Amino acid sequence: MKTMTLKKKLLAAFLFAGLVPVFSAGAYLYWQSSQAIEAEVMTQLSATRTLKANALQSYFKLLKNQTLALAHEEQVKDAFEAFEAGFHNYSREQRLSAIDATVFRKKLEDYYVGNYGAEYKKQNNGKDVDARSLMNLSDNGLALQYAYIADNEQALGSKHLLDSYRKGKSEYHSAHADFHPNMREFLERFELYDIFLIDAATGDIVYTVYKELDFGTSLKNGPYSTSGLGRVFRKAMEVSSPDEAVMEDYSTYTPSYDGPAGFIATPIWVDGQKKGVIAFQISFDKVNSISLEKTGSAKTLETFLVGSDFKMRSDSRMDTTNRNVRASFRNPESGSIQTPAMVRAIGGETIQQVGPNYLKKDAVMSIAPFEVLGNRWAIQTVIDADEAFASLSTMRVAFVVFLLVSGAIISFFAAWFARSLAGALTKVTEGLRVEAEKVATTSVALADLSTKLSEATTEQAASLQETVASIDEISAMISRNADSAGASTRTSETSTLAARKGKEKVELMLESISAIANGNKEIIDQMQKSNREISEIVKVIEEISLKTQVINEIVFQTKLLSFNASVEAARAGEHGKGFAVVAEEVGNLASMSGKAATEITDMLTKSVKRVTEIVDGTKGLMESLIRQSKEKVEQGTSTAHECAQALDEILVNVSSVNEMVREIATASQEQSQGVIEVNKAMSELDQVTQSNSASAMESSHSAGELKFQAEQLNQLIDELRSLVAGELSSQKQTFDSAPRSSGPTAGEPRRSQGNVVPFKSSKPAGKLVSSPVKQSEFKKASGISSDAPSANDPRFEDV
Repeated sequence: MKTMTLKKKLLAAFLFAGLVPVFSAGAYLYWQSSQAIEAEVMTQLSATRTLKANALQSYFKLLKNQTLALAHEEQVKDAFEAFEAGFHNYSREQRLSAIDATVFRKKLEDYYVGNYGAEYKKQNNGKDVDARSLMNLSDNGLALQYAYIADNEQALGSKHLLDSYRKGKSEYHSAHADFHPNMREFLERFELYDIFLIDAATGDIVYTVYKELDFGTSLKNGPYSTSGLGRVFRKAMEVSSPDEAVMEDYSTYTPSYDGPAGFIATPIWVDGQKKGVIAFQISFDKVNSISLEKTGSAKTLETFLVGSDFKMRSDSRMDTTNRNVRASFRNPESGSIQTPAMVRAIGGETIQQVGPNYLKKDAVMSIAPFEVLGNRWAIQTVIDADEAFASLSTMRVAFVVFLLVSGAIISFFAAWFARSLAGALTKVTEGLRVEAEKVATTSVALADLSTKLSEATTEQAASLQETVASIDEISAMISRNADSAGASTRTSETSTLAARKGKEKVELMLESISAIANGNKEIIDQMQKSNREISEIVKVIEEISLKTQVINEIVFQTKLLSFNASVEAARAGEHGKGFAVVAEEVGNLASMSGKAATEITDMLTKSVKRVTEIVDGTKGLMESLIRQSKEKVEQGTSTAHECAQALDEILVNVSSVNEMVREIATASQEQSQGVIEVNKAMSELDQVTQSNSASAMESSHSAGELKFQAEQLNQLIDELRSLVAGELSSQKQTFDSAPRSSGPTAGEPRRSQGNVVPFKSSKPAGKLVSSPVKQSEFKKASGISSDAPSANDPRFEDV
């Protein structure tokens, strides 16, 4: 840039001033247009999402209303009562035996494993179903499943086409023939997956339209009690209003080959009582027909539903393999949509953004929460960014053409104007250069005279400054000594207080040790008293033992009397038999009493021995512990007395040290006052010298500045010539080679600024200049001892 001519620089400036606004305005217009297009796309996307959401909400509201309407329909109530009665009476009406039940179970097992199992395996990638775990059926459920599923001639998936079972008559078959055609027509007209009638008391599914494996099972203890249908049944049983319906969100459902299934249910009220529950299994085909319905001509525009578990609730049109309802439940890893935006939408936020979609492509998305009968879902409308912003490509081409044409026109006018302005500036530059050379020559002579005067004054000021600095350091040292003496005094006083407190604590410890000794004495007295009481207990036990010997003698006499009575009874013959029995029983009782007395004697003997051992052991242990405790107490008392004596000695020594430190502090304060007076006189002398030096420096500085400004002016003129012509002139080289005086120039360091030390600084300026006053005399006058540190002592630091 420095070697460019003014013409080129003006040309560059004019191009910059012209092209930047054009480019900025064009970029701003392009940005505004892109923002408007993006806002329009977002608005259309949001409107599409809202329309789809309203349509889907209307469908689910219709499902709820249909459920409530059927539950209130008298014909449905009649159908439920007929099916419920026929279901529970079926085995009794048909007089089914255990053999029949075995046959039915075998046929059903073949159906579960064969027809149903093959289809289940096909839809679940070769996975087999555990048929036996699904056959937890009552006798009525077993028989009706056999009749309407296993023995139904209609193919798998078409069992609902059978209106009446012809192999036998029953109340259930008659009800099925009367009500089933209407229920099937309702299901097909409103595109439902299935309709269920459930007994509230037992949880038995007494009727379904499609007759899948859930027909005839119990939702209280059957194989599907924990399924989505079982959960919606329990929710419906908690409903307290006839105008309330509940929904269970989608989950895998085994009768539908472990496909996803959602349910809506409401109670059937009869005479104010909940007799049953009617439930719909939601068909997601109908939901897909609403969400996948194409609006407009966009190829990549789609709307779909996502549940709170991030699995699909309707199919995606752009990823039909993985992002459909069935695939997302069977393979959640590849079929779920758990993007950050979707997580926020499930949490309750409405989001509109441009970014990567679930296929990792840039897309425009509009996502919002979607409430369905108490279940939190999300609805997303999305379109590829390339298709949404296709109109921006045309705008970019027009913007580039506009910039090229504008740049060409601005460049032509900028070149013409720069050429005209550069010629005029060249003439002005030559005149300025001549005058600048004259000013520079005059400033050199003035600078030489000012420099000589400044050097002389500076040397005198530097010597005086060093002397003042030394006195400042001595004063600071004395102040530190005084401060240290004061701190030592305070520390000594603190130590005295601490020693006194220690002595008080030792006295308290002596009192505590005395109390412990007294307590030990009381413990000894109490233990001796306890031993005497235990000895009395031993005497009582021994007296009991003596009484037991008397009992033994009585027992012996009783046995002897019993024996004599038995002999006399034997002599009496028939008349003495009763007396002999009594005598024998008395003898037995005497034996038992003797045995008990012997056992008591043994127990008392052992007790006396054990108590004696315990008393002797306790007595010996306590004597040992008390002896040790007495020794410790005596040792502690001796140690406490020694501590008290040591603290008394510390108090005496600390008082002596404290007095000496006070004397040192007083002497340091007097020395500090004398140094302050000397320092004041030196300061007045230094101020006069500093004033003279400042005047000389100001003169030298002004001359140097004048010369420096002249050179700067000449340099600016040369730079102006360089800008105009693009090269340096020969006059500048001639001026720089001219001889100069010995004085300082503007580019050289000024000695006056480096040699004069500010008076207020306490930092030493190197080795002190020798003073006419001897150091020993000064120390004697100021009260400093002979071993005081010099000004060059390394312990001095800046304060």
